[in-house]
Amino acid sequence: MKKGIILFFIIVMAACKSDKEIKISTAARVYVDQVIVDEKFSAYPDSIPILRDKVLVKYKMSKEDYRKIYDVIAADSGKWNKFFKIASGYLDSLKKAGVLD
Repeated sequence: MKKGIILFFIIVMAACKSDKEIKISTAARVYVDQVIVDEKFSAYPDSIPILRDKVLVKYKMSKEDYRKIYDVIAADSGKWNKFFKIASGYLDSLKKAGVLD
């Protein structure tokens, strides 16, 4: 019985860690996509909030979720560096794929 409980907690902890990793990766992609929206549509400032919301919908993330994960990342220099490494890699992949000029 104790082994079952210990195994359960190990599985739960592993799942939580994976969830955080996914959120950092997802937050990095959201960040890049929103910066792209800001740059591409700077001449149409009224459209930017709508398009930024569409980015969040694309990644199934609410504004509150994004703000929370961003705050967590910003408070930890290791996570902050990882966040920007992921964001930079994603941006590079978009450039290589010809999605960006």
